Amino acid sequence: MTASVSFEIFLAVPYYFAFGDEPKLIKNSALAVMLLSGLLGAVLSARRRWPAEIRSGTGLAVLSKPVGRAQFLLAKYCRVAMALTCLEACDMIGVLLASRMAF
Repeated sequence: MTASVSFEIFLAVPYYFAFGDEPKLIKNSALAVMLLSGLLGAVLSARRRWPAEIRSGTGLAVLSKPVGRAQFLLAKYCRVAMALTCLEACDMIGVLLASRMAF
C-alpha cells in the first residue's frame, strides 16, 4: 500500500517538462498504477490465506459447523473486498496528491 501511494506521488515529479499536458499524463499514469496495485493486492491477499487454512484445518473446522459453503466463500470474498477497499482508498489519496502537484 505504501509503495503504490509513494509511486503515484512520485509520478508527478518527472512530468514538469511535458509542454502543458502534465495533469492528463499524471492522472492516466496514477490511475494505471492504482489498477495494477488493486489487482496485485487482490491476488496476494486471496492467495495467502487459502493454503494456511487448509494446512491448519481452520477451513475444515468452519465447514463442519452449520455454515454453508456459500456463506463461507461469501465471507472470504467480503474479506478480500474490504482489504481492497482500504487499499484503493489510500491509492485515491495518492492520486489526488499527485494531481494536485501537477496543477
